[in-house]
Amino acid sequence: MKAEGTHVLAEYFSCPYSLIDDTKAVERILKEELSSGGFSMVDIVTKSFDPIGITCIAILEQSHISVHTYPETGHVSLDIFHCSLDVSPCLKVVKGIEKQLQASYSKIYEMHRGPRIGHLNANLITSEARPGFSVQYLIRDVVFEQESKHQMISIIENDAFGRMLFLDGELQLAESDVHLYNRALVDPLRLADQVKRVAILGGGDGGVLREVLKWNVEEVFVVDYDPAVIDASKTYLSKVCANAFEDPRATTIIDDAINYLNQARDLDVIIYDLTLHPSTTTTLSAQEYLTDVLEKAYKALRPGGLWSMQCSADHDVDTRNLLQEVLPHSLTNVCFERSFIPSLCGPWLFASGFNKKQS
Repeated sequence: MKAEGTHVLAEYFSCPYSLIDDTKAVERILKEELSSGGFSMVDIVTKSFDPIGITCIAILEQSHISVHTYPETGHVSLDIFHCSLDVSPCLKVVKGIEKQLQASYSKIYEMHRGPRIGHLNANLITSEARPGFSVQYLIRDVVFEQESKHQMISIIENDAFGRMLFLDGELQLAESDVHLYNRALVDPLRLADQVKRVAILGGGDGGVLREVLKWNVEEVFVVDYDPAVIDASKTYLSKVCANAFEDPRATTIIDDAINYLNQARDLDVIIYDLTLHPSTTTTLSAQEYLTDVLEKAYKALRPGGLWSMQCSADHDVDTRNLLQEVLPHSLTNVCFERSFIPSLCGPWLFASGFNKKQS
């Protein structure tokens, strides 16, 4: 389970005195709205204070909810934590309770809990710019949002960068400058002596695939474990992928990159378009994960085959040092290049090299 979730705080004003000092009424409202929101209650504890006021706390299968009433001021404070990045069930409960409490108005504060803790705002989305700071992007419109089996997928419209894709709140691409990122990943193909069979690890948005198909390739395999990203990209990010997925040379494989590499052989090129911080998909450390991927890529690539990868933000010194240590074990002629990506707010690091395996 990911160590992430959504925390919603709500303050209700001008609620009827008699209602919010009634223990049975508060419990009933809480139970009804939790059920309506799809939450499963494990237990509930209520304390009625002397002379007035109630605290009601419920343990949920999805986490918890607490309510504190202040009848003397007509005020109720609520918080609800949901072990998911999908805030909609929490908001449904919060608005339902507001109606039942007959509040004249409310204030709601949404927070993303976990490693990327941050305030959620209807007009902002926050992406961690590893390491050391975060970047907020203004949302003109939420184009698409869905929690898939693996992650929260969000596509927004931004005035400066066009449509932007976020996975679990982390920026993946922006329409305005994704071509800079894709070209930086694909440009090393010019150094390869043969580019017939190419595998893209990740790349479910189809942008790298589109760039690779400009070359004289025979087969391109896009390996992504989340089909929902591919479907969303086809529907909402056509400026990024165009009709690349429909090209007869392209094959989509829904699988984990490690599983795919275990059976792949004789590839001319492998393009790594995955995270280098895989804590949400594996228990391995970044070094262990990367070493494992490279060992399997060594077998999957033909002798002298090309490896190209996105690395990290250039200011991510730890990741850069790790790559400089690990890549030369499997690759020769390792080269690092930088490309400034405006939407990522700085230069991004890319690396390439050739398989050391001999014929």
